[in-house]
Amino acid sequence: MGYRALIIEDDHALADVLRMKLTRDEHSITIAKHQREAYHLLDQQRFDFVLLDLRLPTNKNDMDPNTEVGFAILDHIRARFSQDELPVIVMTAYEETSQTAVRALKAFANDYIQKPFQDSPVPLDDKLAGIIRHIEAAKKPSPGKGRPADKQHKIVFRKDCVEINGIKIHDRFHSLFVLLGSRTLMVTPDAASRDGAAMPGKAIAQALRIEEPTVRQYVTRFRKFIDDEHKKLKKGSIGKQDIIRNSRDWKGYELNFETAYISRE
Repeated sequence: MGYRALIIEDDHALADVLRMKLTRDEHSITIAKHQREAYHLLDQQRFDFVLLDLRLPTNKNDMDPNTEVGFAILDHIRARFSQDELPVIVMTAYEETSQTAVRALKAFANDYIQKPFQDSPVPLDDKLAGIIRHIEAAKKPSPGKGRPADKQHKIVFRKDCVEINGIKIHDRFHSLFVLLGSRTLMVTPDAASRDGAAMPGKAIAQALRIEEPTVRQYVTRFRKFIDDEHKKLKKGSIGKQDIIRNSRDWKGYELNFETAYISRE
């Protein structure tokens, strides 16, 4: 089944590559080359998902494209559509990937991919497949709609923080949760149980600009932190994999759908 895609990209060659790829997958494609054209199309037409380059010109005659234009378009989209209503994958240049990707996810982009695509730790095909799963899952009851009785924990993604059972997560752990949440919230619980939401440690390390072994240290430290905070609030102890679980040999990390109710507010 094809969907309606808006590609916001001023590089004609890259836009054509994306057009051909998505057309082969039976999606209908519209391309915007600058901010003004993107706003016009978003206001006049309906789309199912967006591929958004962040470095863009303001209008046709603008010779000074910059990243802030892309973020302005992302804000424009989120002022009108939720992440479920219009998923967005942002596209970032390699040298800007880490900090820019985290900023984009905090601004409620659904996902990101670095350019050139062949250097991305997660292939473009996988990113697009995740978007399609998200669109289809949004049509069904999702983890954020109604808290199942068998869920022990509650994870809520807010604009400026993540709350876990009422405990606010900022600073060093916040960026980790933003990355894991971007993957987890795009798949169904069934897909997650098949490791569909697991994010490789290498991909997390590149996004956060840290060494890969440090990702494991982050997760270990988080588990101790959240367990200590739980005990302070007399809420008991949390199992090591109740919030962030890892696959065998620490090669993938994900938020735990089986024990946690996960939502955005």
